[in-house]
Amino acid sequence: MAENETLECITEHERILQEIESTDTACVGPTLRLSVWLNSYTRRLPHHPPKKETAGDSAKKEMEKYLRDTTTIQSGPLAWWKHNSDRYPKLAFAAKYCLCVPATSTPSERIFSKAGYIVNKTRSSLLPENVDKLIFLAHNMKRV
Repeated sequence: MAENETLECITEHERILQEIESTDTACVGPTLRLSVWLNSYTRRLPHHPPKKETAGDSAKKEMEKYLRDTTTIQSGPLAWWKHNSDRYPKLAFAAKYCLCVPATSTPSERIFSKAGYIVNKTRSSLLPENVDKLIFLAHNMKRV
């Protein structure tokens, strides 16, 4: 099937070249002949719609835009995110999730419980920064 398409493309290309050669070359310069050829050739090419932007692409663009932002925080991070949530909707959602104060102590109790499982007799010599990382990973693993 690809060979048939290639042959059709070659015959179409030859026909366009003959069409250009048949034009009066005395009044048509090389630039205009090229323009005629490009116009007739591109009219016959299949139209390819532009690629749709994925959610990951839009999130990446939003993050890049946020990192280039130079506005300062004057009233606190929650107020800043509320004010700029229209500019950064995905990041504002994540910031509200991370910056909100829990209504109960249950999440912190769960974290302490996980920390108790992580730091036991056999792991008592872990460095504090490694313990923090392990607790963070254990708590956020389900969100990844």
